[in-house]
Formats: sequence, structure tokens, C-alpha cells
Amino acid sequence: MVNFRFFVDDVDAEVAQLKKDGAKLLIHDPGKFAYLDAGGSGGAIFELMQRR
Repeated sequence: MVNFRFFVDDVDAEVAQLKKDGAKLLIHDPGKFAYLDAGGSGGAIFELMQRR
């Protein structure tokens, strides 16, 4: 498993786009953070953190 952390301006908008692109939502605290499974055999997890 590989974890990629991204700091974003709008975590909720990024979650919506990644879900639309096929990522599976694992954990989401709206406006704060989210973890998504990118799918595939590599086991990549995207960690999105809302910028303050």
C-alpha cells in the first residue's frame, strides 16, 4: 500500500471529482479531510487535507 497526501483548497470538490473518476471513498470529514482508494493493483490511497 502507498499513501499519497495532497493539500487542497476544496476537499469536498476534490472528493466529488475523484469519486466520479472511479475512486472509492474510505473516510470523509467534510471540509477537513478524506481518504480514497485509487483502485488498481498498487493499493494507492489518496489522503486529501483541506488547506486552512
